[in-house]
This record gives sequence, C-alpha cells and structure tokens, in this order.
Amino acid sequence: MLFVFDTNVLVSACLKPLNIPALALNHAQEIGQIVFTDVTLSELKEVISRPFIEKYLTKNQSKYRLQQIVENALIVEYLPILGVDCRDEKDIKFLEVAISSKVKCVVSGDKDLLILHPFRGIPILNAADFLKSF
Repeated sequence: MLFVFDTNVLVSACLKPLNIPALALNHAQEIGQIVFTDVTLSELKEVISRPFIEKYLTKNQSKYRLQQIVENALIVEYLPILGVDCRDEKDIKFLEVAISSKVKCVVSGDKDLLILHPFRGIPILNAADFLKSF
C-alpha cells in the first residue's frame, strides 16, 4: 500500500517520536510505503532544516530522522495533473502525487486538504483517523 504524508505531519512526527503523527508514520511504513516526488521531498528537506527546528532536534537528529523516512519511501517522478484544485496552491503537489501513484490515503493536518476528503476517491485523513482506518 502506498500513502502520501504531507510535510506538516512528517515534521511533527520527526519532532515528537511518540505523538500521533509519528505513530501514523510508523504504521504506514509497516504496512506500506510513503510516496514522495522530488518536489515533496525537497519541501520536507527544506522545512526540517529551518533554524526553528534546532530548538527541538539537532542537525544530526534531523538528518537521521529524514534518512529513516526516505530510506523506506518510494520516490516517483513528479507528474503535474491538470484539473487538480485546492484552496492552497502549495498543497496541490500532494494531491498530484496521490493521484499519479494511486495511493490508498493522504495523511494531512492541513485544513485545505482535509476539506477535500475524499479527493477523487482517495481518503484524506488526519493522523488519528488514519490509525483508526488502516
């Protein structure tokens, strides 16, 4: 099974390894794979390296956690898809990878994505609901 996790859920999972997003990420990795494109992965790398993150994780801890996520992930080619619309244009990339990779679910904490549930037959769930559903 393939899943898309948006950046905010992944960063939250990195910051607190026992919170609900981290449990959802671990579960998704046990039953399937997280899917990235170069665009979504670049965003995660950029956010996880921001200075405010160093209040919570050292640079080495951030790199290690990112490595754990990526080594178990599937990296696919970015394919823009016509007709994908979202209130926040920055979130379209997650919908595009979900469609092109035929994922089972998008996991997000973003209201602009959650309001679209389901999107073209793909559930968009927060981390807690993902854990209940999968």
